[in-house]
Amino acid sequence: MQILCKHIVFLLLIIIGLNINTIEAKANKETNALIVQKGRRISLSLMDVDDKPISDALVLFDNHISHSNLRGYLEMESDLKLNTESGLCVLSYDIKEIIYDGKEGLFKIKCLKLKPSQEEHQFLTIYAEIENENLINKKDIDRYKKSLAKISFPKQQLLSEQDKIVLFFITALQDQLTKKKVLLDNFRKENEVKDYRLQKETLIYILSTLTLLLLSIGLIAVIRRSYIQRKKVESVKNELDSAMTQVNNQNIKITNSLRAAHTIQSAILPPVELLKSKFSSFFSIYRPKDIVSGDFYWYAETRNKEGLLIKFFALVDCTGHGVPGALMSMIGKSILQEIIDKNMSRDPATILKILDERVIAYLRQQENTVNDGMELAICKFVEQEEENHTPLLYFAGAKSDLYVVNKKEQSLERYRGNRASIGGTIKNSKVFQTQQIKINYGDLLLLITDGILDQNNLENEKLGRKYFERYVKNNMDQPLKDLGDLLEAALDVHQGTVPQRDDITFIGIEV
Repeated sequence: MQILCKHIVFLLLIIIGLNINTIEAKANKETNALIVQKGRRISLSLMDVDDKPISDALVLFDNHISHSNLRGYLEMESDLKLNTESGLCVLSYDIKEIIYDGKEGLFKIKCLKLKPSQEEHQFLTIYAEIENENLINKKDIDRYKKSLAKISFPKQQLLSEQDKIVLFFITALQDQLTKKKVLLDNFRKENEVKDYRLQKETLIYILSTLTLLLLSIGLIAVIRRSYIQRKKVESVKNELDSAMTQVNNQNIKITNSLRAAHTIQSAILPPVELLKSKFSSFFSIYRPKDIVSGDFYWYAETRNKEGLLIKFFALVDCTGHGVPGALMSMIGKSILQEIIDKNMSRDPATILKILDERVIAYLRQQENTVNDGMELAICKFVEQEEENHTPLLYFAGAKSDLYVVNKKEQSLERYRGNRASIGGTIKNSKVFQTQQIKINYGDLLLLITDGILDQNNLENEKLGRKYFERYVKNNMDQPLKDLGDLLEAALDVHQGTVPQRDDITFIGIEV
């Protein structure tokens, strides 16, 4: 029983499978048939009842008008079935029979010639004009449509079959003209779009070309200008290099000359070892602003009538610095030495007076406006007959002072010189006075030029006289050399990286 049931189920499945395959095959066959029929091409052959070809006949099928060739053949595309009831019309002919020739693959249409009506003549005339004219103007299309609409038929209740065929042709031709008009509109719109795009592309091309041209011209101009400027820069650079070379060579020559002048100027200064031998101790800070200096110190000695030794020491600050100051220093040293050598005077104030007159005469300051001169302090030391007595000190100053450090009393005393300087164009008489100063062995005499007081720091603050005096007071218990070293270190700290503004000289003498 179970085996029988299994066989029955198996047979049912086979039957169901066969039915499904059959249905699918039919569906595929019908689908293929539709595909084959869609958009098929139909070949026609027109002939009269005597089987003679009908040439140049107008045929209407599926709302399309075609005409046969000289052999009566024509081809159409349509999805409709071709038969006597399919709407196939031949103008001026009555279709009698449609035969399909499977071997040749065409439909043979047998027609009977009819007598053309007046409406047919009107239609054929319009159709011929349309065929001979290339319709590209909507006005012409509208004109032909109006002409077709004017074709009138006899006023009767029913139209004949021949009139109906003419009416079908008129309607089909009007539809074709309408489609032609739509195509022309679309074509014109497409052309307008194309023209717009073409104009736009042309404009873009022209603008791009002009922009590229302008950029090229600008680039060429920039390159040319850059080239010219580079040439000018190179020319100027070469000139500057040549001038700089000349300046450097000249600077080397000037520097060498100044170094030679420095050597000469250093030679006229009294040697430090000599001064150390003439005094208990001697210390100096000598810093020219340039290679040569307008500051100099001078030493000379002579004897009086009693044969006692007289020593002269002066610190001189000439106007300016560098070469002008150095030239003035040579004049000043020469005059001072001449005064002592010729025994013109041994009084410090008188020496200043003679020096002033000689400088004015040498520089012809009474005849011109040259206002150069000197500021100096001069000290005169006279030995005593008694061996243990300290020498007498006489001082005179021209806008320059003398500081005396009393070691015993630990005090600092400032002796002011006269406010008149040496030389210049001042016509008023100048008065210089000699001061006698009591000193003891071990006392210190300090002389400075204004370069040390006027030196500024990074905050543009001068060292100043108050700071100098306070610093000396705070360190006057130190030996002369230590005091000088401390003062020089304080000057370096104050000045820092600021350039030196004037010649700087500090002289310390221990009695």
